[in-house]
Amino acid sequence: MMSYVLGAVLITGTAGYAVFRVRRWLDRQAFLLASARFLSGHRKDSRPGRARRAAWRSGSVLAAVALVAGWLASPQVTGWALILCFTVSVMVVTWRAWRLLAGWRHHRVWLRPLHLAAHEVAQIDRRRRPGEWLAVEPDRSRAVLALPSGWPADATDKQRLVAIAAAKLGMESPEASWRLAGPDPQLELSMSQPPPARVALADVREHLDRLKADELLWGLGKRGALVTSSLSGDSPHVGLSMGSGAGKSLTAGFLLAQMLYHGAVGLILDYKMISHQWAAGLPNVAIARRPHEIHAALLWLGGEAERRNEVALAGSDMDGNVHAVVGGRLIVVCEELNATMSKLRAYWRGLRNEDRSLPQRSPALEALDSVNLMGRQVLMNLIYMGQRLSVKAIGGDGDARESIGVVALGRYKPPAWKMLAGDFPMPPASLAPGRIQVVSDRVREAQGVLTSARERRELAVAGTVTPCPRGMPGAVAVADGTAAQIPGPDLGVVSGTVLVAPSLAARVTLSEAVAEGIVSCSLHAVRKAAQRDRDFPVRAGLRGLAGEWDAVALAEWDAGRR
Repeated sequence: MMSYVLGAVLITGTAGYAVFRVRRWLDRQAFLLASARFLSGHRKDSRPGRARRAAWRSGSVLAAVALVAGWLASPQVTGWALILCFTVSVMVVTWRAWRLLAGWRHHRVWLRPLHLAAHEVAQIDRRRRPGEWLAVEPDRSRAVLALPSGWPADATDKQRLVAIAAAKLGMESPEASWRLAGPDPQLELSMSQPPPARVALADVREHLDRLKADELLWGLGKRGALVTSSLSGDSPHVGLSMGSGAGKSLTAGFLLAQMLYHGAVGLILDYKMISHQWAAGLPNVAIARRPHEIHAALLWLGGEAERRNEVALAGSDMDGNVHAVVGGRLIVVCEELNATMSKLRAYWRGLRNEDRSLPQRSPALEALDSVNLMGRQVLMNLIYMGQRLSVKAIGGDGDARESIGVVALGRYKPPAWKMLAGDFPMPPASLAPGRIQVVSDRVREAQGVLTSARERRELAVAGTVTPCPRGMPGAVAVADGTAAQIPGPDLGVVSGTVLVAPSLAARVTLSEAVAEGIVSCSLHAVRKAAQRDRDFPVRAGLRGLAGEWDAVALAEWDAGRR
């Protein structure tokens, strides 16, 4: 028995000493150690992907050894093999380079930002390549996130991962599909149902009665959801930055009409002259069209803001809460500011040329900025409109643009999106009329409500009608109803509900339509259109030898033609 024990001790000691000597010898062989580390794919930073590196390195060494052996055995055959391998390698490298260049922007704009934002929640090593676990379609209609097998999959992490991916990819309310069973869990995100192709007033009419008086309905979004914003909670002022033909005037007209329905008063600054003919003659809307009229309207607006703030001061408590009735909500539509601002500046330069004592900056622009910065608490709201809503377009004050917390963009280009919504990924632009992106603290795609001039006009007086205050430039006298005076401000409310809108003029001749600005073309052109255009309104009657047409129908035809 003792002999067995002594034998085992001897064998163990000898083996241990041999291993020690071999290990010591190997430690001195730097070349062999470096070769082993190289062939096994070792890296000092422990970067993931060691198996793949080992395969590439070992394969390269074996290929080099095989090349040398083949050259020694048969140089001619090896030479032809080298030519073939070189040709195939060039083709493969060219193909991979093309793939890399084609997907470089996609990787830089979408994959890498998503990887950096989501790798902690997904428990993915930050050093991994984004393409190893992220797959995003070029149009971002679908994205797949491959998760590690040990991912916890609790409700909080799932919600966070979906929110991060949706924000970084610009996918509004995506449909999330989880596959957590098995060794390879994954999350698949796909675009949800887009907004409807067209939204009419009848589709949203019942929702208007359920909205608060300070809420704006923009249209229907994905899955038919209402897209709204609050003038009290979200932003007191909104902006429409939309390219030509995107439906700025239609969108602004519907926003104003629904606010008039809830008892607001409207002021339209329309240098284009005929963009809002539907509102002409309404008791709750004033329109200023020419530069001197717009200048006078803005000066009145500044004075009204000061009066309302004085009323608010007299009726406020120590916490700043206003208990006084400052007046009805006043909505100001600033149509086509890119052109209007240049004309206002030119008008003021002309006045200063006659009187150099006048201030350098137009007081009308000062009044507009004042309403922008101090209008929230006194119920004064601005709708800025322009093809490109730059600082210059809104009057040249960058602080004023910061007060526009809700912006609707349509037919936009990357520079405009970067300027107005640079914090969010840019979704693909649509050429469909009325298709907008409503940007606030998030981005919501919506199809605007496309209404006719007659529908907007009837909606504006179908609810509570608040007549324009006395002295308001461009206002008309109230035709029907008796105004009940509100103590304090000089604003009244027409008691009862007016069911029929005041008429522009029931019927007009073509010459009257041109003279009154109902149509924007010449008399010769409108006569030719009456003969040749199939969409031209049908003649309503005769006045002597001259034909008569419905004024609103002519205005709708002219708006559609443009």
